[in-house]
Amino acid sequence: MTNAPAPLTRRAVVRTAAWTVPAVAVATAAPAFAASSGDVSISAVTSPVRVVPNQDTSVQFRVSYYGTSPTAGPVLVRIAKPGTNEGTLTLGTLPTGWTEQGSTAEAFLVTSTLPMGQARHAVLSLVYRATQPNVPPLQVNASIVPSGNRDDSPGNNSAHVSLAPKDLAITISGPTITTGTAPVSTTVTITNMGQMEHDISDNTGMVQVDMPYLSGTLTAVLGTSPGDRKESFLFMPPGSSIPVMRVNAPLPPVVLAPSRSHTFTVLLTPSAWANKPTARYIDMKLLLNPTATEFTTSNNTASHLVWQNST
Repeated sequence: MTNAPAPLTRRAVVRTAAWTVPAVAVATAAPAFAASSGDVSISAVTSPVRVVPNQDTSVQFRVSYYGTSPTAGPVLVRIAKPGTNEGTLTLGTLPTGWTEQGSTAEAFLVTSTLPMGQARHAVLSLVYRATQPNVPPLQVNASIVPSGNRDDSPGNNSAHVSLAPKDLAITISGPTITTGTAPVSTTVTITNMGQMEHDISDNTGMVQVDMPYLSGTLTAVLGTSPGDRKESFLFMPPGSSIPVMRVNAPLPPVVLAPSRSHTFTVLLTPSAWANKPTARYIDMKLLLNPTATEFTTSNNTASHLVWQNST
């Protein structure tokens, strides 16, 4: 025999309803991070470029969009043109869905023909050609033009590519000490690797010379006057328990043409430490500290063997 279910009383209905959460209430309790978002950005694809006069140089920028829904409308990009004496900039073939619109004598204006979708990218290509023998350092600047699209991070709306930036290289040469206490002269050479002449003191700041501390002195001889002689001092590098002998050598104003060099002397006076060091090899290390953007900093350091223990 089957028992029929008891009739549902009014009290049971009320009790059940008290523990039931309406579907509408769940929907309105959604966290804030579920709201829509959007970020339009532009970045340089091309690294700094050392330009060769009268030859084409590729310049590229990447436009990106990340968001929970497509942009509200087209994305507009402005790319500034170089000055009259700075060469020419030509717009390359645009990617599918992009067109040039409203360019002026000062800048290219490029726009997407449709809204950009989530995680979509477009690479805008240009060609730069220097028309002068000495190419001045310059930047090709590109930026996103505000156009009503949601953009949560406007800080990434501009980018640039450096063309023909300054570039100095440092080298050192001279004898290696094996014995004796006579002063040894080493020659420091700074060479302009760029394509235009410039005052090297505007680009360098100083040359820093370090070597392990020994009973002796280092002297940077920058010129003939007494003020051109810079003596070493003891310096404790961060995280080290061994001091070094350091000389900070500011460079005098010297205008260097492309591929030309400037030299000065670092004089090492061993004092009483001949045959005294226990190290097998001791190097003198140099660091060129630039104060302007350079093509590369890999050639801003140099080292030279100043002690080779023969025992």
